[in-house]
Amino acid sequence: MEKYSIHDDYFFQPDEVILLVVDYEEQKRRLTQRSEVVPTGLDDELILNDPTFRRRFLNAYLEMASKRNWRIIDTTPLNIDEVVNQALKEIGYNSGK
Repeated sequence: MEKYSIHDDYFFQPDEVILLVVDYEEQKRRLTQRSEVVPTGLDDELILNDPTFRRRFLNAYLEMASKRNWRIIDTTPLNIDEVVNQALKEIGYNSGK
């Protein structure tokens, strides 16, 4: 049987990637608020209850963002509309207004 190998360049790559980050206290507040409507998953529980896991998880994404030139937006002080506006600004979108 023939073996196939798949490389990163095999798949379509996005034009832009924006990583949204949030500080621990705000993340905890948002997850707690969300869990009142939607049950939290195992990953949410790990992030809420294991600071080491959260730090490793975040650092892995930050490292990937650095290596791949992703844009990063700190959403901690922002509401949803502000995050969207910041993301559009990051990619150079001009609504013409």
